Amino acid sequence: MLLLDGVDEGGELKPRIESFITEFLVRQRISVVVTTRPEGYAKARYTDFQRMSLAPLDRKQQEQIIENRVGRLGLEALSSSLETMKDSEGQSICSNPLMLSMVISIYQSGGGRLPSSRYELYEKAIGTVLRRADFLSNLGGGMRRGLVALISAQCSDYFL
Repeated sequence: MLLLDGVDEGGELKPRIESFITEFLVRQRISVVVTTRPEGYAKARYTDFQRMSLAPLDRKQQEQIIENRVGRLGLEALSSSLETMKDSEGQSICSNPLMLSMVISIYQSGGGRLPSSRYELYEKAIGTVLRRADFLSNLGGGMRRGLVALISAQCSDYFL
């Protein structure tokens, strides 16, 4: 079985990637699992495929994940955040597994505290990711801080 994750991120090569999947791999009788955002693929190419959609995590699933990662005390500390941090559509951002993981990581790295706003949460998340990026280690401190600030500003405009 072959897992191809994020086909929607193929950029200008996406049509070639989709052709490879739907023509070549299928003819070779290779079992594939292809992931993409719902709007990120040409549905007409995948008519012979089984499609599934992942539902958002419900409250109980969120709580199980939190407790598994940070224990009962962490769950108690984070439980109010499950409902107060909403996305632009009014849904808890913690219903998205990636966002829940980010919230837990920021909680852990922040000494058991979370930022008070979604903006601050995203700012911390972006800063954490950028600090871990290998390419930034070669930049001088001032240039690195400037790049982090620039990317944070661009991303915060997108997320808010």
